Amino acid sequence: MPDSRNKKLQELAEIRRLLGIPAKRKRSLGSLGIITDIPGVQFALRRTRMLRIYHAMNQARRDAHPRIPVVLYRADGREWLAIVPLEDLVALAERLVMFAEVC
Repeated sequence: MPDSRNKKLQELAEIRRLLGIPAKRKRSLGSLGIITDIPGVQFALRRTRMLRIYHAMNQARRDAHPRIPVVLYRADGREWLAIVPLEDLVALAERLVMFAEVC
């Protein structure tokens, strides 16, 4: 289990570096999410070879409600992807810009 914990810590450090903000992990309803200081946004972390994208987004929506759900996904050896519902994209961009201006 230490290797699994170490891998999760490495993933979190990578997410912190990519987003450029403090972040920590939290367990919510059996899934692992990421808590940041960005108001109204909830990140869900997924590492798997193949992602069932709608299943992952439905779970992220349940865990994030009423915040904007963002699924961060990475397959082994690939880059990180951010998956967000198109209807939330503009609101997410606005929140990211507002957060960047405050910091």
